Amino acid sequence: MLRNEKYTGIARYKEYVFDNIVPAIIANDVFKEVQSELDRHKHKNKAKLVDYKFLLSEKLYCGECGSLIHGHTGTSHTGKAYHYYKCKNAVKHQCDAKPIKKDELEDFVVKSAMEYILSPDIVGQAAQRMVEYFNLLSNNGNEIRILEDMEKEFERKLGNCLNAVANGMANKSIADMITSLEEDKAKVEESLLKAKNKKRKQITIDQCYQFLISLAFLDIGKERNKEILINSLVKKVYLYKDKINIVFYPTNDVEDRAFDDGNGGNDGGAPSDDSGNSTHNDNNSGSLTTSFCPPDKKSA
Repeated sequence: MLRNEKYTGIARYKEYVFDNIVPAIIANDVFKEVQSELDRHKHKNKAKLVDYKFLLSEKLYCGECGSLIHGHTGTSHTGKAYHYYKCKNAVKHQCDAKPIKKDELEDFVVKSAMEYILSPDIVGQAAQRMVEYFNLLSNNGNEIRILEDMEKEFERKLGNCLNAVANGMANKSIADMITSLEEDKAKVEESLLKAKNKKRKQITIDQCYQFLISLAFLDIGKERNKEILINSLVKKVYLYKDKINIVFYPTNDVEDRAFDDGNGGNDGGAPSDDSGNSTHNDNNSGSLTTSFCPPDKKSA
């Protein structure tokens, strides 16, 4: 009703606007003032939603059922907002995993990353493994292997076609197939040559070390720095009832840590009954991938 301009006496049909077609029951200046107020609240609420980030989005999995754990925002009966993670299947009552408070879980993961990867006695080893991992990627090894396999496959198919011709099965269809295979094989050979000649700058152990040290000195009391740390070092997190498994970039090391949210284990960071007040927010706007940490495209 508050958006309906018919109450000001205006009617529209396609591109035409008619005044005084219907009786006006709201003054035009009052209607405009209401629209302005509605727009102000709409933009204000939208800004609040966009600004809120769940830092473990798309990284957090349920250790009980293997499903993704999503971030949720809910409102209590007193009107207080709370933010938590809850297993996707638990929302459907297909898993008994309890919700966990957002801030407590994220702080625990950040602290674990600082202790495990960035502690003085481990940071040197982590830097060495990082340089080995990324320089292996920079050598185009995977790309070259894929192209070589494609080249062999085209050669196999061409061989079959030529054998068919030699056995007296020559026809236009086989001739067209041979032409097409030869063209595709030539393209693959060209791409393979470029991949082998491509020179990428190698990363040094000192660069990796300095990068890790820069993370170690971040003020993790700030949300933005937590975001950087999580997306730089944390690949996946598996949440169980009494422990957490954290898989770190880029070495795939797994740290198994006991976890207690203050309630004798992971037994609920938010009311188990969402009561229709919980707003699903699968927000991945917190993603920040550094040059040292390529995103993992494979799901668990």
